[in-house]
Amino acid sequence: ALATGILLGDDEGIPESVAEAFKTTNTSHVIAISGSNIAMLVALLSASFGRLVGRRAAVPVILVVLVLYCALVGADAAVVRAAAMGSIAVVGVLLHRPSDARTALLAAAWAMTAYRPGYVLDLGFQLSFAATLGLVVFSDPLGAGAERLAAHLFGADRAHRVRAVLGDAVIVTLAAQVTTWPIIAAQVGTLSLVGLVANFLVVPAQPAVMLLGGLAAIGGMLSPAAGQVAGVVAWLPLAYTIRVV
Repeated sequence: ALATGILLGDDEGIPESVAEAFKTTNTSHVIAISGSNIAMLVALLSASFGRLVGRRAAVPVILVVLVLYCALVGADAAVVRAAAMGSIAVVGVLLHRPSDARTALLAAAWAMTAYRPGYVLDLGFQLSFAATLGLVVFSDPLGAGAERLAAHLFGADRAHRVRAVLGDAVIVTLAAQVTTWPIIAAQVGTLSLVGLVANFLVVPAQPAVMLLGGLAAIGGMLSPAAGQVAGVVAWLPLAYTIRVV
């Protein structure tokens, strides 16, 4: 059920107690379809179709798949925002233009609210926009600060290694939460004191969840036995995620 929620945005099968634990630990973003899903999908398509037909020729295929995936998972505000940003980056390849995350985020937000002004009041849109903005604005300064602190504590030689270890688990998570905590506190009325620790432990396992869960889904469509084998492997990071949360 968790794999279905993470891959397809359908969280109806997740037990209420588990869903509540994700909310309490501020890890509900793991279940929601977000930029990480879109980024992995674009990367996989670029690596496969891009190698077969060339990067520029693969762009229309990637755009169509993004639209279909967006529709498949329900096209809520967070998914549309992520897909729009992914599409802008992909079109940049076609036009030989460099990708800039801040410009893509603002362009996606402008297009979405121009089409449907009510998106401004949607909590999913607010959190998705704020989290991405936090990543864009604060990831580098926080990373640089962590590296300076590590250099002071452990020496310059180990500082870069410490920053690499912290990476997504701490720096990226903290950058996203700096901008989402106020919205969660105001809109939901709760603030998780264990959220940063929970994310530190859970986030590194999510690429494995998406990759192995996706292989199980695709394998299951081709052969139930193959899907079951992949599913057993995918169970490990999924069970770990639930136990930690």
